[in-house]
Amino acid sequence: MKTLPFWLISLCFLSVSAISQERQQLFQYSTINSLLDGNYDGHFSLKKLARKGNFGLGTYDKLNGELIAVDGLFYHIDADGKAHLATPDMKTPFAMVNHFTTELSQPLKENLELEQLYQYLDSLITRTNHIQAIRIDGTFRKITVSSIPAQSKPYRKLAEVNAREQTYFHYKNLQGTLVGYRFPDYMDNLNIPGYHFHFIDANRKFGGHVLSLLTGKGKVDIDNLPQFKMLLPDDEAFAKQALNFNNQEMLEKAETNQKK
Repeated sequence: MKTLPFWLISLCFLSVSAISQERQQLFQYSTINSLLDGNYDGHFSLKKLARKGNFGLGTYDKLNGELIAVDGLFYHIDADGKAHLATPDMKTPFAMVNHFTTELSQPLKENLELEQLYQYLDSLITRTNHIQAIRIDGTFRKITVSSIPAQSKPYRKLAEVNAREQTYFHYKNLQGTLVGYRFPDYMDNLNIPGYHFHFIDANRKFGGHVLSLLTGKGKVDIDNLPQFKMLLPDDEAFAKQALNFNNQEMLEKAETNQKK
């Protein structure tokens, strides 16, 4: 029996090690403060993004709707709330993905509103200084989601766009999937601190950014991610942005603004 050369054994080990490490890694393109500040030009293609993960969320070039990736497929939730399979040439100004592997699985408690769901997830998560990828499959007795139409230059701040142009969709008693992340508070200038979810229905026909919900039966899967990799845009607009600002008020307006 022939013995493999040492260099080949080492190469195989390094390849397996690299894959293993990548499966514990969150990849992010750009920063939340850049998006809040109105930098909506997409420069990173979905073809490249798909190499970094099979699960995630974000938005599209010109802030054109919501991005959601689940089971290795990337969807575009347009301003009408409808889901379409995205094409590899589509680009994003801000997105995050990972290779999802379930490390903890628990039943979804029923009759939880959004804040109560966050509290339940808090009770399950022990490594609070790590990023957590969270997938929730189940029935939702009520859910409100939103999306945004493509923007034109000169771009306005995200909070202003949401206040004026965000579209809302209300659904009852349907099955679907929540795709989301929990980021530690200390990463607040890089991503949204706390929880951030997008939703897509079980038939992958509609969805959006989650604003409120009431849970039914389901399952929660959590993937702990101790590694974080960020790629920053290499364009003139990003280079000129002043990004070291307190984003709390802007995030509150951008993430929770909802028409009554």
